[in-house]
Amino acid sequence: MKKAICLVLWGVLAMMTACTVGVNDGKRTDADSIYTYPYIKKIHLTDPQRALALTDTAEQKGIIGRDSSNWIRGIIHYEATKNYRQARDCAQQVLNHLEDQPTSALYLANTKLMAAICLTDEHYNESLGYCTKGAELAHEAGNVLLEADFNFQAGSCMERILYVIPLLHTNPWNRHHICMDFSLNKP
Repeated sequence: MKKAICLVLWGVLAMMTACTVGVNDGKRTDADSIYTYPYIKKIHLTDPQRALALTDTAEQKGIIGRDSSNWIRGIIHYEATKNYRQARDCAQQVLNHLEDQPTSALYLANTKLMAAICLTDEHYNESLGYCTKGAELAHEAGNVLLEADFNFQAGSCMERILYVIPLLHTNPWNRHHICMDFSLNKP
């Protein structure tokens, strides 16, 4: 008799469990954790296409907003696929959409991304403009570390504009020596 009661209880428990699987009342599940920025950032260098697909799905599910997903796409294109044009397009969409909130964290992050893309793509004057604007906005927002980061990157742009580019254009045969001098003269 005890075995029969135990079997009935196990059967009822199994039925209750089967009926409640998949019901989450709108809460995020463990499966949704792959649609978060930390997970996408973790895989974006090794599998950029999957990271882009997860970003698209997260945006469609409403887990990540449109501007955040464009920022993530910009990072993936900049760091993983090296498609600077696509990265600029993604970051510019966010800057255009958030221009009325210039001190928001996402706007500042996109300004930093645009400055980095322009610097890497050798658009030094444009990068310098983003760095200057970003430093001013970070100062207004009270973000001293980000302001310092923008100022440091602006210095890198100025260094390339004032020192490296003129030397490379004067004598293209000395590129190797100029690069060696440039790296050896740094403290």
